[in-house]
Amino acid sequence: MADADAQVALYFKVRIDSIDLGAFTSCDGLSMDVETEDRIEGGNNGFVWKLPVRIKYANIKFTRPVGPESMKVAQWLAKLATGVKRTTAEIVALTPDGKPLVQRLQHRGRLMPVGPPPAGLTMAYLELAEMKSSASGDVSAGATAGTIRFQFNPKEFQVEKSAKWQTHNTAGSKNAGPAQYMGPNPAAMTLEMFLDASEESGGDVSKDVQKLIEACTPTDASQGKDKPVPPAVRFGWDKVYFVGYIDKVTAKYTLFHPDGKPIRATCTISLKELPKKEAAQNPTSGALNAMASRQFLAGDSLAGLAYEEYGDPSFWRAIAEINGIDDPLRVTPGRHLFIPSATQAATRVP
Repeated sequence: MADADAQVALYFKVRIDSIDLGAFTSCDGLSMDVETEDRIEGGNNGFVWKLPVRIKYANIKFTRPVGPESMKVAQWLAKLATGVKRTTAEIVALTPDGKPLVQRLQHRGRLMPVGPPPAGLTMAYLELAEMKSSASGDVSAGATAGTIRFQFNPKEFQVEKSAKWQTHNTAGSKNAGPAQYMGPNPAAMTLEMFLDASEESGGDVSKDVQKLIEACTPTDASQGKDKPVPPAVRFGWDKVYFVGYIDKVTAKYTLFHPDGKPIRATCTISLKELPKKEAAQNPTSGALNAMASRQFLAGDSLAGLAYEEYGDPSFWRAIAEINGIDDPLRVTPGRHLFIPSATQAATRVP
């Protein structure tokens, strides 16, 4: 009976880093929910699919009568006005005689469970590349010139492709006129990039926004040429999904430091497709966006990647050539490399 009474009459001691907020008489919200997405299937009238999306943690709420320790909470809240920093919260459930019933429950993160990417999470990126022009006027993406990495993966992205048709209408006709296919319009992609520097000392997201804006302007390397052009852009995640150029960047700043520096922003990025060459009979032809992409990690080598991909380390030359690598011993860790197919690689190895 004593144990049952102890489990009913609990109180909760709360500490955030070195700040002791004292004891509370109740604690609500120690729970989590699995969000689901409803998917209705045509012809299936018996049930609706519930597809799991993500785990959502509830806010934790502590209550107690106003007393001498209430000022500790007010002082802690006042510190949040100067910026939110990553903290460690500790909750200890105590019996009326002060003995811990549940030793502690820790959570590292912001006020909500947002932290570094989970192990194994692949992060999206925008890869800037040299825009190459041919004698015929065609442009294509060349060697990598830099990478803009996503701080948070986009929750979605949209790809649009349309065709151009021309119709010839006849006055007085009740039917539509004949349609003539004029060709495809460039594909377009729209996605969001969320930026947050609220935890950084002197953080300022406008620097990252400026990188996106500068990707709409001619590069320094192209300024001295007859046709200055901005960089080409490859959007990749587990593979390269889109090769084109940045058509438009819209940045919305939503949080500011007391000194006026923006520390949170959402950028909407619009990409347009670069024209692709017509498919050739030569088996070595092909677009870069049809190739797989792989991140080069510390300790990797081109020969090792070639052995893993093709079973032949001598195929490293094909990977080097397609990525514009002159020195295979000086590949920067973290760089995303295009991996040609085995057929393409074989034609590039002497």
